[in-house]
Amino acid sequence: MKKLMKNSVFRVLIIIAGNFSLGVFLFTYIIPNSLSSSFTIWLTIALFAVFMLVFTITMLCEICYDEASKHLVISADLKKAYEWMMRMKKLDVLGWYKDRYHVFLTIYYRDSVMMEELEKLLEDKNFHENQSMELVYHYNKFIVSIYNNDEELVNASYNKITDIYTENIGKKNSRTALIYSLPMINAELHYYFKRYKKANIALKNVNTAKSNKRELAHYYYLKACVLFHNGNKAESGKNIELASEVYPQGQFIKELGVEGRYA
Repeated sequence: MKKLMKNSVFRVLIIIAGNFSLGVFLFTYIIPNSLSSSFTIWLTIALFAVFMLVFTITMLCEICYDEASKHLVISADLKKAYEWMMRMKKLDVLGWYKDRYHVFLTIYYRDSVMMEELEKLLEDKNFHENQSMELVYHYNKFIVSIYNNDEELVNASYNKITDIYTENIGKKNSRTALIYSLPMINAELHYYFKRYKKANIALKNVNTAKSNKRELAHYYYLKACVLFHNGNKAESGKNIELASEVYPQGQFIKELGVEGRYA
């Protein structure tokens, strides 16, 4: 988390130092020693300018992404995270950050209980470009199908998720980002099928020490739902309070409730 907070300042310094170094290199070495005609000089300057522009835009996108991540992970401020992510999208003229943008939108739509928007987003072909994005696709299909009470799709999506985890857990040099908690996914599945005791056991396997505020809110919220249906309404209420405390902007906490939760 401290690393995230320092990244933005570091990237600004990189932009300044990088552009300055390129300018010095161009005008003190390349042009005096390698170029003779005015055409080649101006062509080289133009190419360097394009490179510097791309470099600057890339670093600015990284800054926006770092700020969005900081607000989401550290502050649990979904609105500010969304604002920074929209800035990144506007700057990303080359489309190099579309994966990060789409992953963030799945979080934003889910936490805002915008399931129709989430379902429509998952139609984008970008979710099938690599296995990491395939995992994001199947996980969010799993969430949407729970919300829509589509038992067949719940099982199908869950099987796809576990296949990806089975293939990659313990695999050396795996490029697939396993960004979701498998015990939480198991708890979601058991809860959906009203296997509340199994859901509670799965929740005990969640490593909350490594969870950020948003992830903790989902953990406390699901635990509240499980406890409620296990007849422990007092503890359920405490966990709802904990979820609301760590993630005040988590609309799912207020909107879905614990009695008829499907997302």
